[in-house]
Amino acid sequence: MTISDFTKGQQVKLDIRANNVKGSFDATVALIHKNILLLEPIIVEGKLVGFPQGYYAELTVIVKDICYVWSNIQIQAVSFKGRHFHAIELFGDAEVRNRRNNFRVPIGEIMNVVYFTESGPKPHHAMIKDISETGFAFISKEQFDTGRMVRLNVLLPDKTPLALSAKIVRSQPMQRDKDTLYGCRFSDKNPKLAGFLMQLQRDKQKKKTGLGSFYGTRH
Repeated sequence: MTISDFTKGQQVKLDIRANNVKGSFDATVALIHKNILLLEPIIVEGKLVGFPQGYYAELTVIVKDICYVWSNIQIQAVSFKGRHFHAIELFGDAEVRNRRNNFRVPIGEIMNVVYFTESGPKPHHAMIKDISETGFAFISKEQFDTGRMVRLNVLLPDKTPLALSAKIVRSQPMQRDKDTLYGCRFSDKNPKLAGFLMQLQRDKQKKKTGLGSFYGTRH
């Protein structure tokens, strides 16, 4: 699915994850202008919601029970032809996700990723965006080839190391600092991974979150 497949009045969902702040907003497509998706203004408590720079979102749209997702997008409040909108710039195809098996845990931490080249393994430190039972996503300024194998090294709650092999299946340039988002699919299903993800989720749920930073911004 690309931006040209959107229709006026279509419902989308925005999930915000930044600096331990979480937020979810339902929105309606108002107009499609070139590579810009214009949404009806998102209003909370009578105020236009503001999305500061550095706050990235995930846009989800469901068509015929298929879940399409764009990650690491930015949202801006704009005026167009005398009206207020929230604008999102979209490029390329969306990621297709299985709604019944989409248990992703946001990470947002620097971790060790080993990249396997023809000359051998090369360790890198990369920002891990999220992990699921089927794969993980990381952000890096380094350039990696789609189809290459990588290994993510994590520590289980008992401090036992767990090495997770995966293949890079997609790459997506980001709009800041020349970073690239890489999506990786695990080679094998690891029985220890489910417990690791559940523990991560429990730990994150204990942290206090808020939405105060989003409110009160007027265009």
